[in-house]
Parts: sequence; C-alpha cells; structure tokens
Amino acid sequence: MPVLNLPDADLYYELHESPVVGVSDVSANRPALMLIAGLASDSQSWLPTVVQTLSQDRAVVVLDNRGSGRTEYQGEISIPQMASDCMALADHLNLGSVDLLGHSMGGMIALTAARDFSDRINRLVLCNSSAKQSARNRQLFDDWASAYAIEGPTEAWYCNLFYWLLTPEFFEHPHAINELVAMVRAYPHASSPQAYRAQGNAIAGFDASDWLGEIHTPTLVLAAKGDLIFPPNDNAAGLSALANAEVNVFEGQSHSMPMLAPALVLESVIPFLSPSVTAKPAQ
Repeated sequence: MPVLNLPDADLYYELHESPVVGVSDVSANRPALMLIAGLASDSQSWLPTVVQTLSQDRAVVVLDNRGSGRTEYQGEISIPQMASDCMALADHLNLGSVDLLGHSMGGMIALTAARDFSDRINRLVLCNSSAKQSARNRQLFDDWASAYAIEGPTEAWYCNLFYWLLTPEFFEHPHAINELVAMVRAYPHASSPQAYRAQGNAIAGFDASDWLGEIHTPTLVLAAKGDLIFPPNDNAAGLSALANAEVNVFEGQSHSMPMLAPALVLESVIPFLSPSVTAKPAQ
C-alpha cells in the first residue's frame, strides 16, 4: 500500500502512470495531475473512467486527505495543511510542477496550493467549489457532523446527504439510490465522526476573499446550475474573481457532477489541461 510518511500523518495515495509518458518523463506540456477529493471523500471517489482517461497522456495521482480513507493523521485539520500535504506528495514522487483538479473541498485545497506554492502549480481545475462559506453552509456541515456522530453512517444519514448532492432525476430511480446507499455503507474506509467534523471545520474556516486576486494560475471553474451546496450565482461568481479564470456553468447538473456526469467534466478538463490532446473517455 503506497503511503507517504509525514511527521504527523501517513498519507495514502495511488499513482496511475500513463502508458505514453511516465513520472520520470513528464514535460511542461504534460505535467502530472493530482486529483483532490472533497469532504469525507477520498482517492476512491474518482471514477475509474475519469482516472483512466486523464492518465492516457500523463501521470495521475489520487490521495486520501487527512480525515478520509486510509490516511492516518494526528492533530487538527486545515485547508492549508492539506495543500501542504499535496505538495509534499508531489516532492515525494519527484513530480516537479503539477496540475491540480479539486472537487468541492478539494478545490479549496487546490486554490490554497496555488497561493502557497505558486511556482509549482501549472493549471487549476476547481469543480463545484467556492471561495468562502456561507453561514448556512457552516451550520449545515456542523449539523451533518453532529448527526454522523450520534447516528453513524446510517441509511437515513446518507439519504439526507444525497438530497443535497444529487440531481432530482437521480431520485426517479429508487434502485439507483438503494444501490448507492448500500455501496457507501459497505465501504470499509469511511471517515470517523471526529475526522468528519474536523474536515467540516476546515471548510468552515476557509475564506479566500482577501487573496483570491493574487492567484494568476490559469484556472478552469466548473459549476453546476443545480448545485445546492455551492450555487453558481454565489460561488462560481466568486471564483470568477480569479485573475486568469474561465468559468463553465452546466445546466441540469448537481454538486456531484464528477460522479453523475464524468464525460461532461472530461470534455472541459482535457482541452484545458492539454490543448493539443484529444483523448477519448476510457471504455
């Protein structure tokens, strides 16, 4: 099991090397890409189709943030700390500069990495993310954490979560909901209640408003019209303050766009990261 041993964490990761260009042969045109997951999600939340497609012409790294998956940690959790973890992993793998694709909380981590390690980040993709948290979201994440601590990851808890994350159309298929709930409940590496709250607190404390304009890294912002967590009028609009940002808002999509519409995400991500590459989604 690949693990990066840090002073206060053992960081689980996976390296998916391209059959065309490996880690030892990356170039400025095809830097390695790191995928950073959101709240209580981990390396396994990225669909195989996404990882396989994006790794056709580059090395792709996925990891478990502190508080999720198989990563073990000590102490508190913060967005800057997780950004530092990502760059420590890049150093460990001798990646040099990298591209970052972050979903939700992962977008906040990626954005912070672009601030703290500006010379190491080539391009950013921020998917269903935000520059700061609303009072409602801070309360919502706290309520989720409290229910998680009391009930555990029950069927009812996950269903309540999915009302916020999935499209209304998804609920037209009860078997799909039942299968999804069964799958996540059977996952052996779910976050502990303490870790879940710690990640939620890290999100609640994130506010890039004062330094967003300092980021000049080429950035692709992907937002969903039906995102109930980070509505695009507030959150994608906030990220559009980035000095070098392109914003795409998709109709009919929700907060879980990378899971429900991976092909749509890839159609935007691939040309942004590699303008000369026309990779096709893996079958």
